[in-house]
Amino acid sequence: MNVTEYEQFVRAHTGRLLRLAMCLSQRDRAAAEDLVQETLLTLFKQRWRIRDVNAIHAYARRILVRKASRVWSRRSLAPAIPDAEAYAGAADESGQTALALDMWRALATLPR
Repeated sequence: MNVTEYEQFVRAHTGRLLRLAMCLSQRDRAAAEDLVQETLLTLFKQRWRIRDVNAIHAYARRILVRKASRVWSRRSLAPAIPDAEAYAGAADESGQTALALDMWRALATLPR
């Protein structure tokens, strides 16, 4: 892949990569942008390895997911369990708050 093909890829696919990064970073836009930037930098450095230009998006997604998993393992960014005080002001006629808190507590018991 040459520099022109790389630039075309960046223009065409940065938005898709950012959406994936947002999902992987718990909707933290700054963290997602960092992931995309690191992914594109790695892709640029490794562009000589890419022979099939049609497979570049899959390769970029793979890089992004691996970088995100490394960030999670290093920082231990497991979602924090909200406490009842976080939901104190919410109207709860249907019992959804109690159900959400029970779900978070159950998730916290699962092995990592």
